[in-house]
Amino acid sequence: ELIDRLIANGPGSLNVDAMKLALDSAETSRAKVYEYEALITKATQIKSNAQSGGDDSPGDGSSYANLIDGNTGSIFHSQWLDAYASPAQSGTGWHNLQITLNEPKSGIKFTYTGRNSSDGWHDNPNHIVIYATNNASLAASTISAESEQWTKIIELTPENANFPGDVFVIDQPYESPLIELGDSYKYIRFEIKDTTHQNKVDSRMFAVPDITGVTWNVSEFQMYSPIEVESS
Repeated sequence: ELIDRLIANGPGSLNVDAMKLALDSAETSRAKVYEYEALITKATQIKSNAQSGGDDSPGDGSSYANLIDGNTGSIFHSQWLDAYASPAQSGTGWHNLQITLNEPKSGIKFTYTGRNSSDGWHDNPNHIVIYATNNASLAASTISAESEQWTKIIELTPENANFPGDVFVIDQPYESPLIELGDSYKYIRFEIKDTTHQNKVDSRMFAVPDITGVTWNVSEFQMYSPIEVESS
């Protein structure tokens, strides 16, 4: 509406050349609309260094397919073991989720929906480091320590990413900002370094999280990439 008013009234009230330039730019911008395509269409695109139970014999009902099934009654859960509370206990390192894209992308955003649990076990990620690579050999592994060989894209925290703070909400939704990767990448790694922890117990507050990781769970997870389309 503002653009329409400027087109109708602007040249009569402001410098015509300057206004024409501004209006040409506005018309061009108005003609562009951004839509987003879902990037994860198959469970085989997903893997992790810390899936609870493993996909062949899921623990906690955890399965990669649950992340994209549109059902908040199913979950993905990373490992949690009472033994990890011991400083002497070795584990998997920071728990990660790794996505293989069908084709490289230069910009992404992601969404998740927290666990649907009346018991309150909502471990929503709220500190995530995102890495990327095009090295297929490197991406074949999910070993946490190898993250330093990937390209670090961004570190998302409650201070810069507006993560949800109300951990008592069932099916808590989250949508990230659009993240520019700086290049086009086929493999994306999400490394989770903290969660909201509704029910804080020792087995989830691991003594050496850089060795054992931090357990987390969500019911849905998806990545998107912007597509520029022409408006009608």
